[in-house]
Amino acid sequence: MRKIYFILAIIIFSLTSCFEITEDITIHKDGSGQANYIFNFSQSQTKINALLLLETVNGYKVPSRHQINQKISVFMDSLKMQKGITNVKYSYDEKLFILKLSANFDNVNRLNNGVYQFWQKFDKTNAKKERYYNYTKKAFYHQPGNLFHQLYLKLKQADKDVLDGATYTILFRFDQKVVSQTQPEGKISKQGNIVFLKLPLQSIVNQPFLFKNYIVLQP
Repeated sequence: MRKIYFILAIIIFSLTSCFEITEDITIHKDGSGQANYIFNFSQSQTKINALLLLETVNGYKVPSRHQINQKISVFMDSLKMQKGITNVKYSYDEKLFILKLSANFDNVNRLNNGVYQFWQKFDKTNAKKERYYNYTKKAFYHQPGNLFHQLYLKLKQADKDVLDGATYTILFRFDQKVVSQTQPEGKISKQGNIVFLKLPLQSIVNQPFLFKNYIVLQP
């Protein structure tokens, strides 16, 4: 099962250089909130359609459309079983190759566990629990960890090179005003309650510390 998840990641992520990942997290004062993720491969739909017609690519067996749908569904079902995670939803546009996921959480630590569960699907041996997100009423801390880097190391060099055109966007939304944030590339919205960051995916893969951010909130 884990091998199939990893192959899906290789085929979709590493063989299509033009794609966007968006992480949109809303955090309320009590620590609960909503997580939204968008994996947008629409710019590479012609290339993906061509790849899906093949049996193998660069030594990897290409999954069928049915397998892709099935594995997405299995992962979402496992997410629904996690304690503190509710209202799990997803949509997958098979023509444009856009996957949208969303879920509510009762505290930020559920996000940390969710990332751990996701990592286990790909690499149970190296998966470990980390505090990617930490929240108090006065501050929020984000530290990406090494998940993407560990997956990246398993790729062939030719596959690594095609990540150059991919981007990763993060939005953190709060009920409170943002007093300050430590990310040099980060921006605070005019309303003062959203922190925005967009960087090449290669940055978070090779230099995860670039995505670290300590956000001070107005009590």
